[in-house]
Amino acid sequence: MSVGVAALGIVVLHFGAMTATTLVPGGVVMNPGLHPVQPLNLARVVGLVTATIVVALVAAALLDRLLTDLRGLTQATRKGIASSVATDAAARSIVRAIVGRGRA
Repeated sequence: MSVGVAALGIVVLHFGAMTATTLVPGGVVMNPGLHPVQPLNLARVVGLVTATIVVALVAAALLDRLLTDLRGLTQATRKGIASSVATDAAARSIVRAIVGRGRA
């Protein structure tokens, strides 16, 4: 589910940006030194943001898996404790019944 939402977000942003782009035939020649963001720096920022998103998605998936495993372990432990308590109570009642017969 989260992968689908992430992919949908990327697609929406891509096509939104492409729709907002205006291409002019011939273009305008601009000195690259005057541009506020150098292409290499822009590529580095985009790569860093992409890597951050991927790491966050992987961390979220691992955390979800860990919490799911812990929830199952907790439920199994509760059932084991409840079963143990019930077994101990049943054993005590059986012992009381046997001891009670011996006294009578």
